[in-house]
Amino acid sequence: MVYRVRRENMGFKDEKLWTTLKTKAEEEEERCGERENKDNYLKAVMDICQYGVDRAKTIRDTFPFYTLHDELHICNVMRLMAELLGDRISSLTRDEAALLAMAACCHDIGMSYTEGEKKELLNNKDAVRRYLDKNPSEYMKAYADGGEEPDLSDEIKMNFFRSIHHERSRELLQKIEWPRVLRGRIDKEDLIRVCRSHGEEVSELTALDRVHSLDRRFCAILLRLADILDFDDSRAPQAIYEYNEFDERTSYSEQFSEEEWEKHLSSSGFRFESVKDRSYPYPLDYTAECRSIQIEQKVKCYLDWVDWELNECSKMLRRFAGTWNDFVLPAKVERHIQSYGYLSGQYRITLDQDQVMELFVGENLYSDPAVFVRELIQNAIDAVRTRKQLDRSLPSDWTG
Repeated sequence: MVYRVRRENMGFKDEKLWTTLKTKAEEEEERCGERENKDNYLKAVMDICQYGVDRAKTIRDTFPFYTLHDELHICNVMRLMAELLGDRISSLTRDEAALLAMAACCHDIGMSYTEGEKKELLNNKDAVRRYLDKNPSEYMKAYADGGEEPDLSDEIKMNFFRSIHHERSRELLQKIEWPRVLRGRIDKEDLIRVCRSHGEEVSELTALDRVHSLDRRFCAILLRLADILDFDDSRAPQAIYEYNEFDERTSYSEQFSEEEWEKHLSSSGFRFESVKDRSYPYPLDYTAECRSIQIEQKVKCYLDWVDWELNECSKMLRRFAGTWNDFVLPAKVERHIQSYGYLSGQYRITLDQDQVMELFVGENLYSDPAVFVRELIQNAIDAVRTRKQLDRSLPSDWTG
């Protein structure tokens, strides 16, 4: 077994984005003279970042089987922001660099829950109902016993908590006393909007306009792309994977988590160092070593999503005038996936259409030609039972 070395000794202040922020803060201090104090500004930003890092340490308490969302993920996001920027990182304003650093540290704080916070949220029946209404499979599980109130398994609770984490960042950030030195430069609402946007549709970014020396839309695009590009084995340490003992897990969410870990363990990530020319949309190299066709297909589906996000974010940048509307993003992912122990390729199954139709509608389907009556009755019964199970507004004595 090969154990890869994690960047454990790296903290967010060791990343290039933070170094750029310090440089920009010094330049701003020189430009403004005594009116500015870079140390106060940097300390204010650092305190917000540290809050995000501290909350991230507790995420695994609620999501023990998820790939890691700790400071390593935060550092990876900051690194990927810098790699996406390339030489244009020097074009960031001080406030943009600060907002990017704080967003990288705080975008996942909504996944951090105390026991009291979880209990309070589960007691919010309207929030639970909205989640169940949007997720029919979870709805069916919650009302499987026919009771008036939903029965929420640990699996449903965890999925519920995960689904609202980007929205919940507002609630947590609102509790922070916003540093005076940041007011009028980066407001608390700026950070809230950017953090929340990483879990929203790309189309929602149209509402994020430029304020002062801060392009919030561009910062939101960098955050969402850096977040999804953090797709390699650094977030799935082999030792923790073995500790989780996924082969002993039986629930769907635990099996899903196992596949997520295996996807990351197979991935060596994206390689920006191979990019020679950023004057036009460029291919972004990605490498992986897969040991099952199932994991390879999941990796490819993930990369399809990355391609879609890159395309949509590029179109979003070009829609609005500003400093960053000519910024060039990767065009697509250039995939280099090595398979081990199986053959990978474009295979398909073909069927004889005439024989299939004969099978479904021919005379040999049933021994009794009147059996279709039974099928129709059974379909009707199933429809009535399903409606009674799903439609909670029906009276208790309703009969279909």
